[in-house]
Amino acid sequence: FEVTPARVSGNQPVTVTWRVKNAAQVSISELGKVEASGTRKFIPNKDTTLTLTAQNGSERETDARTVSVLGPEVREFKLTPPQVKKGQSAVLSWNVVNATEVSIDGLGTVPARGKRTVTPRDETSATYVITATGAGGLTKSANIRLDLVTPRPEFTQFEVTPNPVKSNEQFRIIWKTKNASVVNVQYGQGAEDSAPSGETIKPAPPTGTSITLTARNDAGEQVAVSKQLNVTLVDEAAVAAAAAEKAAQENAAGTSASGQTGPADDDIIDAEIVDEG
Repeated sequence: FEVTPARVSGNQPVTVTWRVKNAAQVSISELGKVEASGTRKFIPNKDTTLTLTAQNGSERETDARTVSVLGPEVREFKLTPPQVKKGQSAVLSWNVVNATEVSIDGLGTVPARGKRTVTPRDETSATYVITATGAGGLTKSANIRLDLVTPRPEFTQFEVTPNPVKSNEQFRIIWKTKNASVVNVQYGQGAEDSAPSGETIKPAPPTGTSITLTARNDAGEQVAVSKQLNVTLVDEAAVAAAAAEKAAQENAAGTSASGQTGPADDDIIDAEIVDEG
């Protein structure tokens, strides 16, 4: 009396082989009454003990064999990569054995082995659950989480020109960033939120000051950079006085030039007569 193999996965048959002598009646549990010898296929849906019973009148002999049904096994369930930026995708791969049905939350019924590209919609993470169902309703589950990472903001350009700046002029702030959603620009006594990349022109402060830019991403992480703006003080009154004096000098020079007259006609004639003699 043999049952082979002794261990099978779900929905896999075993071969039952027997041979009995001198028996008027032979039966095998799970198969019922059988001939004195033979071979049958049997598909167990759980761990099963098959008992052979041979009977001849009042005499009775039994023999038993047990077959084990392997439950489903999730051999692989992984994400590549395990972390992505918002809007990016990852590859979900799995490998399941001894299962009659495999399903993944959000994907439905899937083959026992495969790959799918997934793009999470959540703001922070996404969890995927695989469920394998085997013979007899045995189940096995596993889960994996895909984390969404928000990259830290960074400045790729930050300029303050001209520097130093004269106190009666304007200066320009230029910046560019990566992974930032907003940039706060602080200049002297003023501050304003602006785009991740841009520029602004401001009047020079009366004295030197620090120009600070703070980049912030969607997760609230911040990175700040600063530059010292040096200011050259200009005496407005002195500049105005110098300009007025220059204008006066230019006006006087123009008046003097317009008052001059050329030589008299007689002098010219005399000069010409002398030259001819």
